[in-house]
Amino acid sequence: MNITSTNQPAPEIPCDALVITVRESAPLGPSAADVNRATGGVIDRLIASGEISTREMGWTRLPGLPGIKAPVVLVVGVGGGVDTAATGTRPGLAYRVTATASRALAARPRKRVAFCPDLFPSEDVIAGAITGCV
Repeated sequence: MNITSTNQPAPEIPCDALVITVRESAPLGPSAADVNRATGGVIDRLIASGEISTREMGWTRLPGLPGIKAPVVLVVGVGGGVDTAATGTRPGLAYRVTATASRALAARPRKRVAFCPDLFPSEDVIAGAITGCV
């Protein structure tokens, strides 16, 4: 397994699936906001209509979004998502979010998955992603 880092905006990352996170009653993080802008506000509209869950570990698969290089975007809810001052997140939340995303995407073979969970430390994201793959 190769793990790489990129500074590309989420909509421009060439991958088989793109994972973004959304919080309850909070503005979109940078990656989700980039996806929202690139799609003309689809993320905001789907959250407002209840089609995208912001509850913790709720997820929604969105295939074929215009303006996004990835053929599928997985939106994972993180609930309130902010509790601790040091990392801005509850302990273990990043791990659970990325493991949940990996399991949700595991039904089909994918060579490249881009995880863009804006609020989380990268080591927790990597650990969760790997765990979800096995």
